[in-house]
Amino acid sequence: MRVSVRKYKIILLLGFLCVVILTACAPKSASPTSTTNHPAGSGAAPEPGTDGSSQPLPNGHSESIVVASDLAYIGSDNQTLYAIGTRDGKVHWQFKGSDMMLVYAVANGAVYASADSTLYALNASTGALLWKYQAGQQISQALAGDGVVYANTAAEGNLSTLVALKASDGALLWQYALTTQTPGLQGVIDGTVYDLQLSGDPGSPSAAQTIYALRASDGHLLWQVALFGGDGLVNGAPVADSGVVYFGTIHGALSAFDATTGKLLWHVAQPSNGGPDFGPVTVSPAVANGLVYIGDSQGVSAYRASDGTRQWQYAASNGSPFPAQPVVADGVVYYGAASGLIVALRASDGSLIWQQHTPGAMLPLVISNGLVISDAGPVYALRASDGSLLWQRDVTPSGLGTPAGKAETVGVGSVYIGSDDGTVHAIQASDGSLLWQYKIAELPVQSPPVLSAAVTFAANVSYGQALAIVSNLGLKTFVECHPDAWTPSDGKDFFSGYHSLTVAATVNSAPLWLGRLKATSGVSDAQPADGPISCPAIRPGNGPQYLPQDQAGTLLRVMFADTVSYAAALDSVNALGFRLSDPCYEQARAQGNKPTWHAMSQADAFAQSHALVLATTPYNAITWADQLKAVAGVVTITTPFQATC
Repeated sequence: MRVSVRKYKIILLLGFLCVVILTACAPKSASPTSTTNHPAGSGAAPEPGTDGSSQPLPNGHSESIVVASDLAYIGSDNQTLYAIGTRDGKVHWQFKGSDMMLVYAVANGAVYASADSTLYALNASTGALLWKYQAGQQISQALAGDGVVYANTAAEGNLSTLVALKASDGALLWQYALTTQTPGLQGVIDGTVYDLQLSGDPGSPSAAQTIYALRASDGHLLWQVALFGGDGLVNGAPVADSGVVYFGTIHGALSAFDATTGKLLWHVAQPSNGGPDFGPVTVSPAVANGLVYIGDSQGVSAYRASDGTRQWQYAASNGSPFPAQPVVADGVVYYGAASGLIVALRASDGSLIWQQHTPGAMLPLVISNGLVISDAGPVYALRASDGSLLWQRDVTPSGLGTPAGKAETVGVGSVYIGSDDGTVHAIQASDGSLLWQYKIAELPVQSPPVLSAAVTFAANVSYGQALAIVSNLGLKTFVECHPDAWTPSDGKDFFSGYHSLTVAATVNSAPLWLGRLKATSGVSDAQPADGPISCPAIRPGNGPQYLPQDQAGTLLRVMFADTVSYAAALDSVNALGFRLSDPCYEQARAQGNKPTWHAMSQADAFAQSHALVLATTPYNAITWADQLKAVAGVVTITTPFQATC
């Protein structure tokens, strides 16, 4: 799945509007906001977010890191794969690809990486190209083992192809196509490849998931089985033990299947704790001594492998919509929740051995040489025997995640961390000392027109504040993948899980609005979201349809009751698909003029008139008039509205 990266308070007092509408009131440093207040375009075209000049894209860096032997292999978005010495930090070799380099695995004396739709096999010692495979779509997953490389393509057009290539020369052994919304290569175990087909929106409890078990030697379908609805997305490697294969979901639900026949042996459901049914986390059960361990919404649980009976549960407040995952080593279960609590539990009965409060521990912990290491940032190490803090280093893996993996890893006695500015840090695991740093060169590229963006907000920014920020800049929230039948376009559910919104430019958006977003207080990140995405197959629904593009643009003035606040009014009309409109600004722009742009907030006018001036968009339903009349607090609707300019 190609997704651009990618949960509300109503402010009742108008005196707080300066806090809510941060773009209008917060002081700013020098930024793109000061370059121009005159639109680049004219007519009814959306305002592009950038000026098209060369700049590093994305803002910052993304790194994927794999460590093997004495080299750290680092794939970067500057189209280069680096092999850096784990002890000296020197570049042993580098390889230039055709796009962002994603490094997946090192095996058979080769390192396997991809750039868009090309999979490369490089000599692990020298970087020499051994072979490359050209896929029809973007490579999104790759695994290597037993002389074979398995690669999955992105599900563009809801079709993903799994290929098996000979590791020695890249020759195609077999391929298998699935109609799915996301690429689903889960793992390869004991001669069987497990792939997941997902039909429908992964955020919907009704999304259908089917596990396909393929024979690794020839791609023959051995069995397929549908998973339980409402369990949440399967997103992590399965594990197998004694002829049974176990799958976990992001809720912490478990299913056990006979690895030979696919017969369901047992299933344990786990309710969601209110978070999304999909997400970037991976959930992989752990099996040891006849028990299966998995994190769930309440903490961590151990189930009897033979029949799924829960043997014990350690309850912990996770502090996240996703469950943290335990690590089992030497008869001990180590578990770290997002709240920062780390516990060591006796694997046989779940009794507490020790607990420690740390700066954060959501990502799976790493157990190495008697240490419990968290590489999520800040990086720290605890003594595995008693949980005492040995060292801490305030380095945060701020580099963007990639389909290949994380921007941090532990290997060869060191912790490796990537970051937004392209600096890779190598930290000695035994004492936390800094071994070396390497700064990856940025790659300035021509900036295409940006008409939409994925915006991430600071944790203390409410949905209402976030909506005010983007609306003030003339932007409109929307949902990237929507069914054929109309649904709200506010993205509020996604905001609750990720503190992010996807926004589209409009005719009255601020010039260079992307740069303004990045410079706005309360905005953590803003990245272009104009690339292709993979969405579920659209099926006709029973609800109203979306408003056609050629019917959008109707102006209207909506009067609200005195008891309705500006924030509440803005939230209600935004959810229905309307955008704020300044008819005079838009009229001047349509005539080819360059009117001076101003903040599009209508808070001051609303305080006097209790009315909003709006325009319809393709995010409205064809029944928008009836929907608007049904909104609580709406008094009168004037449409079409004629402004005096």
